Amino acid sequence: MSRKSSYKLLIKGLVLPASIGIYEHEKKKKQKIKIDVTMEMQSKPNSDEIDSVVSYDDIIASIHKLLNSGHINLVETLVEKISNL
Repeated sequence: MSRKSSYKLLIKGLVLPASIGIYEHEKKKKQKIKIDVTMEMQSKPNSDEIDSVVSYDDIIASIHKLLNSGHINLVETLVEKISNL
């Protein structure tokens, strides 16, 4: 039996405050958004060490930083920015 050479990292139901939306009331107050992320890694980790994997903590910290960097008008823009992290 062959083993897959890739694996998925899933973050489901991450709820964070975000300044997002095109309407004036959305620009004045942060709102809670729920984020799900699915990432497919092209190769499996080569060891049982944290440095050999993509860290959930690093991804979540990057999303926090992105959301704290300023207002985003469109959800589609947020999705694109998260996918580029």
